[in-house]
Amino acid sequence: MRKLSLFLVLSCLLGLSGPALAHRFAASFTVVDIRMDKNALQVTHRLFTHDVEDLIRTHGNVSGELSDKHISAFLKDYVGGKFALYDGDGNQIDLAWVGYEYSVEDIHVYQEAPLPGRLEKLGVIDRILTETFPDQVNRVNVEKDNKVHTLVFRKGDGLKIVGFDGK
Repeated sequence: MRKLSLFLVLSCLLGLSGPALAHRFAASFTVVDIRMDKNALQVTHRLFTHDVEDLIRTHGNVSGELSDKHISAFLKDYVGGKFALYDGDGNQIDLAWVGYEYSVEDIHVYQEAPLPGRLEKLGVIDRILTETFPDQVNRVNVEKDNKVHTLVFRKGDGLKIVGFDGK
């Protein structure tokens, strides 16, 4: 017991407890902003940096130091294959890659598309990181006309539909 207490005290003093307690859940957060004023769909994904690093090392065939070129190319293909939007007729909306920004904690991935017609319904699929983390939970907020619809995705979930009141 005394050895365990000494270890905990030393860990706290050396700063080892911070990383051990940091981010112990698997989640991503996405906002789909339907911008009627710009006739556009703007998508922002927020992922945890260390999850993306693990993902790239596991599935990206990259060894050594990760460069901006590796991260950008990987994220473009990966997010493009794991996240999709569909119009009210069931047609996939082609999301263009805008880019990404990163910090020590987060990576923000940006996509956009022209608004497809009236858009009374929007279909969403979000499978980001579900193949890597079995307990992954992805939250998608769809924002239109100052109203927010929240969808939650877990491993195995398929297409989910958000309906708008025709406005």
